Amino acid sequence: MWLPILMVLYDYMKLPIDRLYFQNPKRPLIGIANTFRDLVHMGSQCKVANFPGLMLVRLHFDKIKAEFEAVHQTLEKRYYHDVSPWFDENWDYYFYRVKDFPLLNSLLKQIPCVNTEVAAFAVSDKPMRLHPHRAESNRLLRYHITIKSGGTCVLHTEKGSHAHEEGEDFLFDHSRYHELVKEGLGTRVVLILDINRR
Repeated sequence: MWLPILMVLYDYMKLPIDRLYFQNPKRPLIGIANTFRDLVHMGSQCKVANFPGLMLVRLHFDKIKAEFEAVHQTLEKRYYHDVSPWFDENWDYYFYRVKDFPLLNSLLKQIPCVNTEVAAFAVSDKPMRLHPHRAESNRLLRYHITIKSGGTCVLHTEKGSHAHEEGEDFLFDHSRYHELVKEGLGTRVVLILDINRR
């Protein structure tokens, strides 16, 4: 009886505490699953090298960047504040769906660990901050590869900080604390992929 309650409490108390946690009636069940996965993956590190398929993304970086430059101008911007109430209205922070980029989309279909449901190019045109937050579930890891850095931009996570430098990639557990601080004045473009845990 107490074990499920303790598992939910453990998940709920992760920083930053999600004040909307109990508004989703399924969230306690997700919390139990999160705690179980945390126990299974305790001590494991999020390393790109642990997912060899992601090497294809790095190997094709120049082609991915060229396709982005050629195709994004023909596409409609999709704003994060339109798809999630968590985001403040920000007309300088938007995304393009990966499925609208044929070369990249076909490449990602060759990588079994990639979950393409949320795959996107995230674009921020001006300085901004995404306040500390965390994903609802730890079923997936989050992969970033920077297409354009746009100046100083750092993602702070529970395990350390990662500067967005062109061509650099990293993997993190986005169900844990993370926040983005972009001070650079240029446009930052990051390919964001969800990765199925092993």
